[in-house]
This record gives sequence, structure tokens and C-alpha cells, in this order.
Amino acid sequence: MEDVKDHIPTKVTAKRTDVDAHLLEGWRAAAKDPETEMFNWLTVGGPMGILHTPKNVGIFPEVEGTPECSPDATSCNMATFWNYPGVEDQAITGEEMDKHIEKGHLVAFDKREQLTGYVEGTPPLTPILNKIGLIVKTRNGVTKVRTILDTKQSGIKKMTAKTERITLPRLFDAILRLLCLMAAVVTPDVAVNAFVLDFSDAYWQLPLRDDERKYFCATAKIRGKRKYLSFLRAPKAAQTQVCFGGGWQHWSCVSRNPCTSTPN
Repeated sequence: MEDVKDHIPTKVTAKRTDVDAHLLEGWRAAAKDPETEMFNWLTVGGPMGILHTPKNVGIFPEVEGTPECSPDATSCNMATFWNYPGVEDQAITGEEMDKHIEKGHLVAFDKREQLTGYVEGTPPLTPILNKIGLIVKTRNGVTKVRTILDTKQSGIKKMTAKTERITLPRLFDAILRLLCLMAAVVTPDVAVNAFVLDFSDAYWQLPLRDDERKYFCATAKIRGKRKYLSFLRAPKAAQTQVCFGGGWQHWSCVSRNPCTSTPN
């Protein structure tokens, strides 16, 4: 940990996520990992490929993609916007939005004008409302809900382009790492330990940049009252969310590699 402390950034930034970005950046720098962009994404906001494009740092293969339209080509009439039929009739929709508001993932307003002022929307770039979708799964008596923002219907998806092809590690990769560590152990008092760390609400830990929030807004009834929502964290939506999430997975994996330790 002493090596990690030497690499922890000293600049204090406003907290925009529950992840200790400074600690993980120190760990990344000590490990000499090439993912240099994620610290800035977690402290300033991640690029969603509309006004800001993710920088390829050489971890994932680069692909060429061109947006189908510019941000100026999309608009939204908030007065006539409606979600998909039946979505707001379910109590679980308001409950799920309420949970994300309490966790700081979303911010809610009573009036459309308040939302517009918050995201600094000016014509023709007033806030773009996206339809909300919920995927509800029940397994072993436990119900999990995943919130989806439909950016395809609103046209936001056409503004972005995929820049990387995400390749996730395989089980065999983990086995090879363990075997390499075991081969490096030369004394009987050192053991190789493998463990798993799971992130709660992992995709909800990636903040949006302030000037791209206007593209990721929504509306829903919460406790019977109409609310206008601005997403503060990256929704599972735009194509660059795949690259955004891939970089996040790689960066966070720096801190959960197999390691060696003594019995004490």
C-alpha cells in the first residue's frame, strides 16, 4: 500500500460518485496500468460520445464509427412527451425512480422550466426526454429491477458512434494469472489468494459531464406527481456506454487481481 499512497492524486475534487477515484487511481498508477482516462471520467464526468468522445488508450481494439446525425438535429417537445403505455401505471416505476433520486443518481424537478435551467438547455438544444423502460427479473424470491433509458426512440443514439470493441477477460485468463503467481511463490509462508469484489450499482457509478446531461433526461410520475428528471450518472443507453462501461470494468479490475500474501 505504500507504493499506492505515493501515486494517489493530491488534488481534491468534488465527489461525483461513490467510488474512491483517488485511491483507485493511485493503485492504477502504482500498477502502471494504461487506463489513464477513467480517473478523469469519475471526477469530471465521462464522455458519452455526443459533445465529448472517449479517448482510446490502447486497451481495446479501436473501431471506426460515424454518428448518423448531429446534436442540432434532435429536439423534444416536453409538453407533448409521453412514456410508453403502462410504464407509469406500475407502482414499481415510481419506486425505482425514487431509489435512484435518494442515491444521487438522478435529480428531480416539479416543472419543465426547472429542468431546462438545471441542464442549461437553450433552443434548439432544450432537454431531450427519453422514454423509460424497466426490466424486472425475479430469481429465488428476489426481485431486481434494471432501469433502461430508450435513447434510440429519442434519437440520442444516432448522435453517438462506437469507438472501441470491448473484449472481456475469459476464465482461462484468470487461471493463467493464478498459475503465474503460484509459480512465483518460493517460500512456504506465502499463499496465493483469489477473491471476488462485486460493485453495487456498478453502472450507476459513472457520472455524466455537465454539458451532456441535457441529452439524458426523462419524466415519470413519482408518488402520483409528475417529475422531470436529469440523469447525473451514465444510463445504460448510448453506444458509447459500452465503451464507457468497458473502460470502467478494466480500471476497477486493477484492484481485484489475484494477489499473494503471508499468513499474517
